[in-house]
Amino acid sequence: DSSELKEYDTYDLSYYHFDIVLQDKKCYVPSDVLSKIVFGDASFDVGYNGLDFFSNASTRGFVTSWIYSSNNSFQGVSGIFRPSKQKGPNDAYCFEREAPRLKEGSKTEQEMYTAFLVLDSSTKTGRHYLCKGTTLDTTQTYPDVESNYSYTWYEDDKYIYINVFEEGVALGTYKVNKRESRFLKGQTSPEMASFNYDLMRFIFDTKYGLKDIKNYKTAEDYFTSLQVNDGLESRESKTYNEALAKLMGAVDDGHSSYNNMALYTSYDALDAFNDNRIKNMGPRVKALQEKAKLYQSARVVKNRELYPDDANPEDPNFYQGIRFSSDNKTAVITFDAFGNGAQTISNMKEQYPDGAQIDENNRRIEVRSRFINSTTAGFNAAFKVLDDINKDSKVVSNVVFDITCNGGGEIATMPYLAAFFSSDPTFALKSTHGNYITEYHYKVDINGDGIYGGEGDTYKDKYNFYFLTSGFSFSCGNCLPGMAKESGVKIIGERSGGGTSSVGLSYDALGSVISISNHFQMMYKENGKYVHNDAGIPLDHEFAFDKGNWYDPNAINNFIKSLSN
Repeated sequence: DSSELKEYDTYDLSYYHFDIVLQDKKCYVPSDVLSKIVFGDASFDVGYNGLDFFSNASTRGFVTSWIYSSNNSFQGVSGIFRPSKQKGPNDAYCFEREAPRLKEGSKTEQEMYTAFLVLDSSTKTGRHYLCKGTTLDTTQTYPDVESNYSYTWYEDDKYIYINVFEEGVALGTYKVNKRESRFLKGQTSPEMASFNYDLMRFIFDTKYGLKDIKNYKTAEDYFTSLQVNDGLESRESKTYNEALAKLMGAVDDGHSSYNNMALYTSYDALDAFNDNRIKNMGPRVKALQEKAKLYQSARVVKNRELYPDDANPEDPNFYQGIRFSSDNKTAVITFDAFGNGAQTISNMKEQYPDGAQIDENNRRIEVRSRFINSTTAGFNAAFKVLDDINKDSKVVSNVVFDITCNGGGEIATMPYLAAFFSSDPTFALKSTHGNYITEYHYKVDINGDGIYGGEGDTYKDKYNFYFLTSGFSFSCGNCLPGMAKESGVKIIGERSGGGTSSVGLSYDALGSVISISNHFQMMYKENGKYVHNDAGIPLDHEFAFDKGNWYDPNAINNFIKSLSN
């Protein structure tokens, strides 16, 4: 109960301190990168994008970054901050990171920006700036989160205190113990090694959601069967990192992965990180990667054949959107991810007010541009095109959702998408903690009349719907076809690739970052009963892959015709 917390609760892990700040009865761990100006030669992780590993305090969307100041380079989840050739204000230290952004006024074109972290030791202040190109100009910044954070710090005999601000509003304070750090020495204490091992057992005993598939009762049994238990208990960073890479490679469920190394790892071990992950990669993950390459390559070849005058066939964004068979009977809507780009989901009326039209000559480009920024906006645009085409007479009869190159994304987008083909979008999650299933029924206002689930809020009876899936259709790309199957939508192509659990970020006590399939499994109904979908959604009609036929609207149209013969 956060109301019982003191204003500050300090956690001492023998090598650093930081404060949990109570604000509006919520706990926040302020975080972002700071430099050797503050920390001397210490390496320090100051934030977690998710749940903090021992306080369960929710962060406010900051990004984990590691500081390896003795090498003047920051290695983090968000990339590597490199020392800049430029100096900041007052001859300050300046570090930079490249960041692609959409070009101003464009829905598709990108240009490169550079995120500068400027720290001024003379005034003990710091700030982020996101500038176009590679030049630091503090008067011309991109309106992005990178430009909103600033810092001040001060110190006493024992601690350094860092204050974090967002657009001038104080987010909190944390403090760092100034005693000698063990971060870069490649070793941790026996007590911490033991505590960390217990925490890893806790994660795989309680938070991992596919224990039934892995067929283990306790994490201790699982670790022993994989021969990683001794390595996970080791004090030595090299041994521990190798054991964790072996464990996460063996998990091999397509969602779980080893994302970043423990804080006390030496800088020299960074190069071994990817080598360890590649060496221990499991067969399922390898197969998913191979399928993705196969299908993406095939559609490049097919689209060069079908659209020889169109630009950038190697660009994945090229394929987003809507295409038609030559007789216009079948529309193929392709999207490669589930995402909303941090945008508010808008209904069709908000996106296209009464009377708004999409230029017939540019409709494919218009729909594509919407999909690039938001899957829900892409659906609105695609069905606006279908409404315009079928306004006077029914021209398009079949709508095929091509997700053969879709590896998943944001679960929150699925109910809105499902409303287009279902009058009762239903999403189900099974908790492996309590062994219960929760059904989530949604009402969606697609047409913007203020009535949720009313007339005009589904296209269920207007088209023959199909999902075209592949062995790479994973996670949400597996779950949405399951929801569709319950609504009577036909599944064609190749059986989907599975991926039943939602993904959770977890952290060990040493700062290693892993993703795991968490304890909520996505389910679908088969013969009235909810079943596990990690093995993929069964097909209604096999439509075998053959030299890119999946990416030819006429081939898809002919296949659908053959089903009625």
